[in-house]
Parts: sequence; structure tokens; C-alpha cells
Amino acid sequence: MSVEQCFQAQKFNADSIQERIRLCLKTSPAETDHEHGMRVWSEGRRFSAIRVDWDQIKIDEMFNICWAKYQSNPKMQVEFVDATEGYAIQGNGSTGWNHPKLGEQNWSFWNGKIQEACREMCKPEDKRNMEVIKEFNELRKQYYDGYL
Repeated sequence: MSVEQCFQAQKFNADSIQERIRLCLKTSPAETDHEHGMRVWSEGRRFSAIRVDWDQIKIDEMFNICWAKYQSNPKMQVEFVDATEGYAIQGNGSTGWNHPKLGEQNWSFWNGKIQEACREMCKPEDKRNMEVIKEFNELRKQYYDGYL
């Protein structure tokens, strides 16, 4: 139902846990997307059997999930670009963690960078700011390499 639901499921190798998270559907039509996302996030925190490589790959996983969402919906791509063009994007306050080489990290920063890269990739090729995509890919590489 959401990027968050997919992301939480990807934290685990166990099919049973992934399926439990997949089955976290909205409880009613009145449950907001935010409420559902927070419930799915909480469900993903209930289990301790997180993939051993999760911290290393979670940035790439979130990017891949977000990009898949936009790729599957061309209308959303146009709406997203139109609504955010010219603005820096920053995620809401969220959880943080300590990276072995880069120090304190947080989802506010990374979600913003992921969305900015996706926004550029949603544009026609000749309209993309390739510097934004290049910078994001360099940040991803630094992040990933810090675990090697």
C-alpha cells in the first residue's frame, strides 16, 4: 500500500515477517495514509531479526522503492515535478542512526535527497539537472562504501 510498508518488509529475510507486514492493510477508510504508515513502521520495529546488511543497504532500498513508485505512475511523476520544482525537499523529522564513517545520519536528510533525485529522474532526459543525480549517487556511494 505504501513505500513505508515495502521498506519495512525489506528489512527482513524471513518470508513470514515480510508477509505479516504486507498484510498490514488500512483498518478502515478513516485511517489516514500517515496513520497507516506509522502503524506499518511500528510493526517493522517489533522484530529483531533484521537483515545483517540492513544498515549498509537501506538507503539504496528506500531509493529503489521510491523510484519504483514513480516509474509505475507517469501521472504522479508529472504532478510531483510540477508541485516541487524549484524547492529543496527535506523529509519530516524521523529516526537517525550512526554510520561507521559518516557519523550521525537521519531520514530527514536522506528522504529529501532521495526525493530530489527521483524528481530529476521523473523529468524528460533533456530537462534533468544531472548534477543533482550525480551528487546523490556520490552520497550513496560514500554511504555504502563506509560499511566495507
